[in-house]
Amino acid sequence: MGSVKDVCLGLRFGKEIEMLSQVWDKPGRRVLVIGGVKVGDKQRLAEVMRGKFAAVLKGGLLPGVELRPDGLDLADGVIENYVKVIGEAEVIVAAGVMGKYEDPNAEKGTRMILEAIAASPAYKVAGGGDIEMAISQYGLTGKFDWISGGGGAMLEYLATGTLPGIEAMYT
Repeated sequence: MGSVKDVCLGLRFGKEIEMLSQVWDKPGRRVLVIGGVKVGDKQRLAEVMRGKFAAVLKGGLLPGVELRPDGLDLADGVIENYVKVIGEAEVIVAAGVMGKYEDPNAEKGTRMILEAIAASPAYKVAGGGDIEMAISQYGLTGKFDWISGGGGAMLEYLATGTLPGIEAMYT
């Protein structure tokens, strides 16, 4: 007699996989925009995916980011460069914010980057609680093809093609 597993994927999870899979299915220049304060996993996953993206644009507390002297936002020249790179993208993945967007004096990087992504005709997905809040704050929610609530899980899936919930279905 066969066995029955107590595991299934919900409708939202299935839609998440469908939308994220398009990051690799769509042709063109891919750009990863990655930032925020949860540095460890993001840095590791950015390195894993580096060869899959034409550009990796870092912000937040990730190493190697040129910040303003107060450390709360991207330097102006970096913002300008990132906006240009985003304008040339055909697929954009955004995970995490660029600076302390909650502070009106330090929101410029996050706001300008998200506005550039939203204005782009590229296929665009974003993930994570802070970036989801920033997108909503700037009135850009309807401008993204997909917004994932889980930034780390989104990056993990894009980097590895699987997640523990998917693996549980097959083991």
